[in-house]
Amino acid sequence: MDEPLDFENEEDPLLSAPRPAKRKKLIGLDDLLHDFFESKNRPNVKAVKSKHVSKGYDSDEEDIKVKQNETNCLKIFEDCENKASVLDAREDVPPWGQRIFGCPKPPSNLTDTRVENCQLLQSFCASEDLGFDLEIPQGEEFLEGMLMDGWLLKLVRIFGSVEDSVASWTLNKLLYSSNKKVQVSATDFWDSVLSLDESDKLPVNLGYFPSYSVLKCAILSYGYLFETPGTKVSTSESATAESCDDGPPHNIIAWLRIVSACFKIRKAHSIFSPSEAEDLLVIVLSLFLDRGLEGLLLTLGDCLNSLILYFNTNEWESSCVTVAESIARRVTMDLNCLRIVDCITGTDKRSKFLRSQLALQLLKITFGLKVASVEKLMKLVTSINVKDKECDFFKIYVHLVLMDNLLFSSDVFRDKTLIIETWRNYLRNCSTQVGCTDWRFYAPKVRNKASYLLQGAILRKIQ
Repeated sequence: MDEPLDFENEEDPLLSAPRPAKRKKLIGLDDLLHDFFESKNRPNVKAVKSKHVSKGYDSDEEDIKVKQNETNCLKIFEDCENKASVLDAREDVPPWGQRIFGCPKPPSNLTDTRVENCQLLQSFCASEDLGFDLEIPQGEEFLEGMLMDGWLLKLVRIFGSVEDSVASWTLNKLLYSSNKKVQVSATDFWDSVLSLDESDKLPVNLGYFPSYSVLKCAILSYGYLFETPGTKVSTSESATAESCDDGPPHNIIAWLRIVSACFKIRKAHSIFSPSEAEDLLVIVLSLFLDRGLEGLLLTLGDCLNSLILYFNTNEWESSCVTVAESIARRVTMDLNCLRIVDCITGTDKRSKFLRSQLALQLLKITFGLKVASVEKLMKLVTSINVKDKECDFFKIYVHLVLMDNLLFSSDVFRDKTLIIETWRNYLRNCSTQVGCTDWRFYAPKVRNKASYLLQGAILRKIQ
């Protein structure tokens, strides 16, 4: 009875059989020596592969061959570089931009206006309508506060006039104040008193207006350098100018706004003579060459448009020629001359005529001509052969832009069929005879510009 039953000695089929324990293989010293000698007697597979690849050449010969290939590549690169330097032996044309402002100078025409004792404030304090007396503290700080809060403009509108001392004081704040808020408030004050109503009259009586001498003295105090034609800044002056602040003058926006406002009121009051207006137009045009003023293009454009519309019809043609000659003598004959033409973006007849006359004067200076007709300029421009190996493609590019502005900015030459056809043929030659593989200096730009201008010339003919 104590013996186990038959099925109790059988293994459970649901349980997996235990894995046999691994035995550790012991490697002795004899086994290691045996493996070492066997590996020594085996052939070197890498050596066999390298022998098949090298085909009888050793490593020294391979190094020599690699060095020869490197020297050949260097020679080819140097040859290409030399050929490229022959095609373009000059440096790249610098981008447009001239230095218009140098170091600022202290203004020389500032006078003490004694604005604290002006009749406007005195009459305001003694006004019986208020029912009580006001004690106005003396000093410009109080007046600056009234100017910034808008109370000075409200008083002027109530009394209907601006006293000369008040007008002069606010103008000085506009032109020379370093306080941005005071400067903007003074500009808004003058914009309001110089704005015409529906009957083209000033809203208040003014006895003092910003004169040409005051505005010119202000722009010169900002460091304006674009003054004398044909002169260059000396080395000491240029070094001093470089050490100054490269940014635009702090009051240049206010200066542009007051100039624009003065030119818009000619119907009510003519402030400037034609010669003074011409000089201010030259100054505003020159400001487009200053890269530091690129953010003021809208303000510059509005001021330029006001200046162009200031002249009478009988004054504009002669004044336009004078302005174009003055600008052409001052601007450098590189990308700056193209910039000064392109900045005149107006589509009215006066803007187009100014752009055309400016291009004419620049072409005359380019060819060294004192008196030249359009026919003569056309002959000189089209006589340049683009197939000539020594032709200056940069000058051709400048000629293309200026000549196209001269012919098509105004309607003067639209009826001259011979001139227009000659110009179209030359544009066609420039766009087809300059090959796509011609990488000489400015050659691709000449080809692309000529093709672009040719399409515009064809469209004008169809219209």
